[in-house]
Amino acid sequence: MTALDKVFMMDKSTKLNFTNLAEIYKSGFTRIPIYSGTRDNIVGILYAKDLILVDPEDEIEISALLTFHGGHTLRMVDCHTTLDKVWP
Repeated sequence: MTALDKVFMMDKSTKLNFTNLAEIYKSGFTRIPIYSGTRDNIVGILYAKDLILVDPEDEIEISALLTFHGGHTLRMVDCHTTLDKVWP
């Protein structure tokens, strides 16, 4: 596991311009957690493949992209929950 303060993630209000898209691609990650307000409030996962048709000149907000792609399902569990309870 990676400590939360070391995870590459972005705020949902971030606009996808040339700079931010380059940052995502340079990170090397295919799944980017998206948070709202604080980094411990994860609201979705952005898949790098979802960015293929994004025009950086449109500067679309990540929140709009999450809405369009459904935000990719998140499963939140307590740290004491056993795997058999999480995965059916």
